[in-house]
Amino acid sequence: MLTALQRSGAILAAVLLAAVLSPAPQASAYSPYVFDPAVDIAPPDAPPGPDPRFPMKQQYECATSGQLAGSQFDSVPIDTVWGVRDLHGLSTGKGQTVAVVDSGVNRNDRLPRLLGGGDYIMGTDGLLDCDHHGTLVAGIIAAQPKPGDGFVGIAPDAAIISIRQTSDRYSIDTTKQPGNARDAQAASNLTTMARAIVRAASLNATVINISATACVPVSAPVDLKELAGALYFAAVVKNVVVVTAAGNLGNDCAPNPGPDPATPSDERGWGSVSALSLPSLFDQFVLSVGGTSLFGDPYVKSMPGPWVGVAAPAINVVSLDPAKITGELINAQTTKAGDEPIAGTSFASANVAGLAALIRQRWPNLSAHQVIERIKRTAHSPSSALSSLVGAGVVDPKAALTAPIDDSIPMLPDGVPAVAAVPGAPPPPPDTLGRTVALITLAVLGSAVFIAMVVTLARGGRGRKERQP
Repeated sequence: MLTALQRSGAILAAVLLAAVLSPAPQASAYSPYVFDPAVDIAPPDAPPGPDPRFPMKQQYECATSGQLAGSQFDSVPIDTVWGVRDLHGLSTGKGQTVAVVDSGVNRNDRLPRLLGGGDYIMGTDGLLDCDHHGTLVAGIIAAQPKPGDGFVGIAPDAAIISIRQTSDRYSIDTTKQPGNARDAQAASNLTTMARAIVRAASLNATVINISATACVPVSAPVDLKELAGALYFAAVVKNVVVVTAAGNLGNDCAPNPGPDPATPSDERGWGSVSALSLPSLFDQFVLSVGGTSLFGDPYVKSMPGPWVGVAAPAINVVSLDPAKITGELINAQTTKAGDEPIAGTSFASANVAGLAALIRQRWPNLSAHQVIERIKRTAHSPSSALSSLVGAGVVDPKAALTAPIDDSIPMLPDGVPAVAAVPGAPPPPPDTLGRTVALITLAVLGSAVFIAMVVTLARGGRGRKERQP
């Protein structure tokens, strides 16, 4: 049997080999995104619905899920590795609301505090999951325990707001929107992602989980102003912890080479970035989560990048069956090749979003940025060679919940304007001079009229008495 160190070495070798052999767009110099409040403006919080420029149509049947042969759910891997039951002795996420911006969430008896936040695919309430993805994410975050199995969400007392923003089963209706459907789909994804983030923040979510990743090559730049503005609105103005998946390798989500030893000033490897992971790119506003095995080794399909903040388990996933309302569990999704284990950074992100809800209940005075930094600073630091895969390290949930408060962590990241993040100066007193003058004038006039009436009545009374016999 391989030791943990041998497993780690084997996994790392596979990851590095994949990075070398996988085709990737030609890298060009890139630097961290700098937020500009003058141009990075969030879209308005309009009623959720599909982008009218890009009407959608269901192209494929809804997904199906199942159980791997021989599965038993008396114990669940992530609950065991993270000691979730012990965490619930410290916090359960009570009073927290986690917005799941994903493929929708189906109703389930084990999600009693599930709310529909809207749908940017077909305009429903967001409580429809044709992809069997968002329901799994929501279950990992907040599922209730049930007699007969060992599964429970990371933050079972948290509420879930489901916002359907993406779906692999739907695509641009080319009969109504001719042209390059792929480019239109990409534009639609970025537009609706920004709108969904604003919507989630406006619905008073305390945590937002975004497990849907949009990837674009550096060589094909896109307009990111609305997305940047939406994330600023959520993380700074509304003080929401935004957690997002780093992304899984494939298609435009290409492996970034990582730091160049010949350029020690670029410790995270921004200069060698070839593909952007969105919204992970905006690391001043979000916590991007890479994937690991249950032993903390890098998940082989986790997309590396300088924006990755931490890493968490991404394999051996168990969650709620989206096809059944009564709380049965699944650990596989049906493909052309048969049932395959569920895995991906989407679920690593869900684990960390649940942890963020626990921290927000236990430490309610921490800002969103302080919660993110707390998770980073209590993680198990990796070697510098793994920084683009696991960021600050592998998450330690118990340490994140119990470590003393670090007063050195600022309310906001460096360089981010605090326009509405902290209380401003008290407003000046209202100008009431005109109103006061008017009231005084009315009072004087009223008094004069009253006196005149009294005098008139007095004179009238004396006259009547004089005329009496």
